[in-house]
Amino acid sequence: MDILKELGVSIGDVERNSETDVEHKITVPFLQKILEYKGENGALFKFRVTRNVPVGSRFERITPDIAIYVNSEPFLMIESKPINKTIEQGDANEAISNGRLYEFPKKFPSSVVSTGLKWETYDTLGGSYLGDSEAIPDIYRAQRMVRSGIPLVATSKKQEAERLKETRRLVRDRHELQALFKECKTRIEAEGKYGHEALAEISKIILAKIYEEEHSVKKSRPYRFSSSFINEQVRAYPQKNATDVINEIFSEANNEYRGNKPVGIFPDESKITLSYGTTKRIVKLLQDYQFYGGGEDIKGAVYETFLKTLFRGEFGQYFTPREIIRFMVHLVDPRPGEKIIDPACGSGGFLIHSFLEVRKRILGMKVSEEEKKERQIKLLEEDLWGIDGAETLVQFCKINLIIHGDGYRNIYRQDSLNKNANPLRSVEGKFDVVFTNPPFDLPLEHLEHIIGDYVLFKEYGYNGADVLFLERCYELLKPGGRLAIVVPHRFVDGTRFKKLRRWILDNMIVRATIVLPVGVFKPFGGSNARTSILYLRKPRSEKEKTGRALLSTIQFVGFETGIGEYKPISENQLEELEVSQRLLDLKSEEEEIHGIR
Repeated sequence: MDILKELGVSIGDVERNSETDVEHKITVPFLQKILEYKGENGALFKFRVTRNVPVGSRFERITPDIAIYVNSEPFLMIESKPINKTIEQGDANEAISNGRLYEFPKKFPSSVVSTGLKWETYDTLGGSYLGDSEAIPDIYRAQRMVRSGIPLVATSKKQEAERLKETRRLVRDRHELQALFKECKTRIEAEGKYGHEALAEISKIILAKIYEEEHSVKKSRPYRFSSSFINEQVRAYPQKNATDVINEIFSEANNEYRGNKPVGIFPDESKITLSYGTTKRIVKLLQDYQFYGGGEDIKGAVYETFLKTLFRGEFGQYFTPREIIRFMVHLVDPRPGEKIIDPACGSGGFLIHSFLEVRKRILGMKVSEEEKKERQIKLLEEDLWGIDGAETLVQFCKINLIIHGDGYRNIYRQDSLNKNANPLRSVEGKFDVVFTNPPFDLPLEHLEHIIGDYVLFKEYGYNGADVLFLERCYELLKPGGRLAIVVPHRFVDGTRFKKLRRWILDNMIVRATIVLPVGVFKPFGGSNARTSILYLRKPRSEKEKTGRALLSTIQFVGFETGIGEYKPISENQLEELEVSQRLLDLKSEEEEIHGIR
């Protein structure tokens, strides 16, 4: 349903950066005029009414944007966002946790996040995505549901909502979030574990934590990742200490998440090797927060403390900020059934966002529940691929995918540039979508054994890893496949790369070139270089039409560039571009010319 068309509203009619304007012109009119949520039908709207709600041992002020009651019973919890903003997992978590806690033990059956242009509807109790605006029950179905009785919120679900609340509060104060993980790092380093070894230890603890978060709710049993559980176990079994207790949970988690996958996250014999005092302190620091389903902020905080100082841009490896990842995934718009790869996956940002977007599409499809389940299994087991050369990053990538939905079956430690190495050799030319921000400056000695296999070296004389990755991504794509890649800006306008641009035009269809500001990766590894995003398509035939190309120069990306610390700002031209007519025209043309639907 085109809601704006139904309401006679255009994007230009709605004020940017104003969620109240979205509510006034789109959200409320849609609910009242189309879904019939009106006073005479028993609907009551409450706007930003604050309540003091018990969260753990304290009270928290909860102020939902819109709470809708039907026949005096809570029914819809709505989180509003400005029309030009991107919906994040944290926004959904905010609506879901509000829906569980605001009238506890009663719940709001549906939780909705709306920008007016985009809608996401969730089952409040289960937390699962139901679809877009069409998944919101109309008033007549709502009345039937209320009459039949709405289940109450279970204690385990309330506790999960409380942890989501605590996490949301924490990520709003990035300094507190950083301080949390910095203390974890300091404790681990005090035991002589640095770099990759320190990352491995915190990853094991996080794996135990997310397992406990997921399974304590699924099995409706007490949450064991806590100081109180450790104390109970040590009292009952004097031979145990805190590390033994958490290692038992870690072993369960490592075994559970491996399942039938060919390679697990950690070897079977792996253990947390920290002293019991350090383990107990880290558990106390992390126990009140929800990592499973908690969104991208947790991954970013772990990166900032454990990975940023570890790599510091070594070999051109930089963490890709979520603002850029989100835009690139939206630009390419991966679909159910498409095979997706990041050949330099790092901690998994592109894979996580691709997984979340494709899964939303699957869950919103008008097909049977059995078919939805089959499509999700295919996405997890066949369609999502990641490759990286660093073992600890591969482990961390797998954990991040578990946090968001357990999609790590095809995450491998390998050299993507080696054309003769499996697993990529067996799937070359089979991918619909490639996302990547590859390392730019691998030393030549790392490339000597493979560089002779590259056309761009043999025929054009280019020998940098940045150029070789571009050719490698081209080979991984099937005809008709799409590539979004971060490249040095010199590829776009540097004199030395004229031949490279000719190779691109001879072999690919250029769909978009987005020039990013200088120093966009400075907060994420130290690079002050200028970069650009290329969106390219591998043609199905020489006669295929090229169509128009989107060209844009970006100055603001949602955080300060050119400084060493991540500092968010309100202005983000990538978000503006996402809802621009230029991008809508590009997508329409892709559907018309290339059949991308």
